[in-house]
Formats: sequence, structure tokens, C-alpha cells
Amino acid sequence: MIKSLTVEDVGEYTCIAENVRTTTELEIKGGDVQIELEDHDKDQVGIKGQDVTLTVTFKAEAGSKPKVIWTFNGKEITASEKVVMSVSRKTTSMTLKAVEAADCGGYEVKVSNSVNEACAAFNLTIKDKPSPPRGPAGVEWNDDNHMILRWNAPESDGGSAITEYIVERREVGKKSWKQVGTTASSTTSLEIRGLKKNCSYNFR
Repeated sequence: MIKSLTVEDVGEYTCIAENVRTTTELEIKGGDVQIELEDHDKDQVGIKGQDVTLTVTFKAEAGSKPKVIWTFNGKEITASEKVVMSVSRKTTSMTLKAVEAADCGGYEVKVSNSVNEACAAFNLTIKDKPSPPRGPAGVEWNDDNHMILRWNAPESDGGSAITEYIVERREVGKKSWKQVGTTASSTTSLEIRGLKKNCSYNFR
């Protein structure tokens, strides 16, 4: 028995008797304090296929867990295999499993108790590999061993600006690829020299 219970007594208690171990968490009813949230990084970046966790920390530890509601683009989120939520007297978090492009957007968490409520917002973007350059590729021959290869920029940059293009070639019938040049992201053509006569090539 704990007499004259205070907020300092709130926490997790463990009882061990011989080979039996039990754990319980003690909260205080009516021990709510004003909720204030620590500063957080509003802009969050995830990698496609990986998990992303959004976390908010309270400035003061409460006597009991507050009520927490998460929303995505204004619509309330419910826990599922895809979404795992957690709340304690000090923090609340939400983990999105295997994020994808559809998870991009605005998230908000509302934390409330009998005293007040506080909100925090996040903006999530997802990075992925860019889509392939769009075809069809254009070829302009200047002579037998000199050509200009042209292509179109990808439809998607994967959430991060493209910095350069790398062009490789392979003689038809061979397995190895050879880099023949690079260009800046603003240039979608490359002058290629040193091609063999009467020889076919693949480019990528």
C-alpha cells in the first residue's frame, strides 16, 4: 500500500515472487497537469519501404496518460497492422509501417486531458528511386563512330532532385556495361564517340 500518493509515485512497479514476475503501471486520477509540447521537427522524410515514427514529447510528465488523436489530411487515423500508436505520460508516437507515396501529406496529433489540449503538426515526404528516363530515345549520327543520344526526363524524381544522368553502353551479345559519360540534371543528351563500325550497342 502506498500512502499519501503523489505524482512522484506514478510509474511502473514490478513484483517478483520466486519464479513469478508481474508488472503494473500506477496512475493518479485527477492528477492532470496542463499539457505543453516540446518543439519538434515538423518536416519529416521517409524512405519508401521503411518505417517512419512521428513522436511528440510532453514538457511535464502527467499523472495519467492523456487522450491522443492522430489525423492524416484531416481524417482520424485508427491503429492497424500498418499503423502502430503509443502513448505514455511523457510521450506519444505513431509508427507507419513500410511507407509509400500514398503516406505523403499532413499529419496532426491532438493531446488532451481534463485541463487543456495541445496539437502538433507534421509534414511527411517519401523518397524513392526516380522513375526511368522517358523514351523513346533519339539518336543523331554525325559519322560512323560518333553519335548524340537524347532522352526525356523521368516522370518522377523519387522525392529528391536529380543531380546527374549516367550513360552506359554494351555491345550486343556481351554481358558487361561500360560508362560512356555523365550529364547534369538539366541536360538530357550526350555526345558519344569511339563506337566501332559494324557493331550494335545497347544504351542505358
